[in-house]
Amino acid sequence: MQRLCASGRVLAFELAAVEGFSPLRELARAYMSPPHELSSALVWTPDDGHGTPAAVSLMRVFHAPVTGEHRPRVAVIGLIAPAADSHERVEAWAELAAGQCQVAGDCGAGHTLAEVAEDSGEADALRLAGFVPWVHQDIVKVAGHLRAPVGESPLLREASGDADELTIRLLTQRLTPKPLQRADVGLDVNRLAHRPTTTWLATEAGEAQGWVACYVGRRATALRMLFRPDHEALAQAALSHALARLRPRLQRPLYAIIPGFASWQLPLFDGHGFGHVTSHALMLRSNVASARQPVWSAALNRARTVASRNLLIQGCNPESDTPHVQ
Repeated sequence: MQRLCASGRVLAFELAAVEGFSPLRELARAYMSPPHELSSALVWTPDDGHGTPAAVSLMRVFHAPVTGEHRPRVAVIGLIAPAADSHERVEAWAELAAGQCQVAGDCGAGHTLAEVAEDSGEADALRLAGFVPWVHQDIVKVAGHLRAPVGESPLLREASGDADELTIRLLTQRLTPKPLQRADVGLDVNRLAHRPTTTWLATEAGEAQGWVACYVGRRATALRMLFRPDHEALAQAALSHALARLRPRLQRPLYAIIPGFASWQLPLFDGHGFGHVTSHALMLRSNVASARQPVWSAALNRARTVASRNLLIQGCNPESDTPHVQ
């Protein structure tokens, strides 16, 4: 299994870069974790379930990030192995991804996410499983030392408490293009896994105009920020402020994740010494839970009641002559 996982593709780049990703640890989590830590491991064999597994997939289901909510929110496929570099493996990927979406739906997660290189065999396999490209993302990383001087800004304050968390969520909803908005999905996958180590709110004229979030993991640190293009000067001040605070931690890798609709931010990061690492498509599929018992709608029940009453009025016996109700 270890050899099989080593030949796979990690489909959650940000989480893997910040926290590290061990397939064997994820396999153990899937088999041994308590119910509230929802993890799933599926294997695929080409001969109807007999013989040596030919492919494996790993997934985690994240809860809503607000403290006290334990409702599953979104699932993230972490790895599928081996790489989808042949017709048979593309088929295996599609089956495993579709199977994980069914598991996620049964757990209560409304959507499943996976990150892949655009125009790759992996992307084709996910499309076969019902995924659609959701947003393009660029990953940049500090290459060497920070080039430009950085300094703190009085326009930023550290967010704290549920009120600021709500402000960040409302800002994100307002600044994200409408076609990308989903009720239960956030572009910031790290926010689903755990709260940011620090989030700074940028204010102008007494109103919050954007935010920059920092995540410090076991392996690296990651930044995300969200502003409108007409607030470029404020975004530059926010980035400089965050980097000034992070300077003591720069002995570890520092990444930034930039969605396609915010590509105007790329020159800001370039000016501070960030270099391009990779680009990928964040793909999404809406999940459907299995129905374990019949579910009758209120409208259908009312229609049945009215139809039965009308038959009784007309002198028919509904027990012997059951009507067909549209």
